[in-house]
Amino acid sequence: MVPELSRAQAAFIQGPVSISLAARDDARRTTIARGLACRVSEARDQIAILVCASRAAPLVAELRAEGWVAASYSLPATHETLQVKGRDARVEPALPGDEARAAAHRAAFATQIAVAGFTAEFTEALLHHEPGQLCWVRFTPAAVYMQTPGPRAGERLRPGA
Repeated sequence: MVPELSRAQAAFIQGPVSISLAARDDARRTTIARGLACRVSEARDQIAILVCASRAAPLVAELRAEGWVAASYSLPATHETLQVKGRDARVEPALPGDEARAAAHRAAFATQIAVAGFTAEFTEALLHHEPGQLCWVRFTPAAVYMQTPGPRAGERLRPGA
């Protein structure tokens, strides 16, 4: 079976990108939260996104109830954007070293948006979390979409392409 994510896509979503997650309830009302870091399994068949459980509480509740998730990853410098959807999202506890993982992503992202004039204080506020509040949202990628503004926005990408 070909994984939904290509190697290049897996590298992109684990890079210094803006990460947004969305979930929906049974009436299709949306809740969103900001991702603090992302990791992809070696086989590219699982994505895990680190979130602050307290700041993402409505999203976490919907994921536990419904399991539907959409994650958007955007590189600020180019606006290149991918969206990955899944149907089996689950919430898992943070692991030792995840505070450092979140800090590393925050620093890399801060470098990206500093070019546009955003300060380190802005990035800290945007990606802030209280110690001990991290958890993972893990899911199987079911579809990948090009969301970069332009003629291909919304196009579903072939698995592994």
